[in-house]
Amino acid sequence: MIIGMNAVNTSGLQAFQTAAARLENAADQIARARPSTIPAASPPDATFPRAAAGQSVAPSPPAGPGGRAASFDGSIISASIDMIRANHEAALAATVIRTADEMIGEFLDVSA
Repeated sequence: MIIGMNAVNTSGLQAFQTAAARLENAADQIARARPSTIPAASPPDATFPRAAAGQSVAPSPPAGPGGRAASFDGSIISASIDMIRANHEAALAATVIRTADEMIGEFLDVSA
């Protein structure tokens, strides 16, 4: 019985490690993509022109293919989804580990 629970515990641990690796990979993808989606900051001593009433002084977004403003990179979205999946996988793996631990405890209580 305990050997079977150890196998379940090991399976839960492996699932948790897989989720942690997925989370780390997704975070790396977001970290690499993030600087390319944020425009360079202007120096703190830069002076900005004053806008006429009703007009914006914000620079126009850089034009992407076809003259349209660039949108988010698809890799950020998929990496964000991977982070959510990793969170759910880790929660499920923790539940498996917790349940296996409780089952071993119950078995030891019954056999003692």
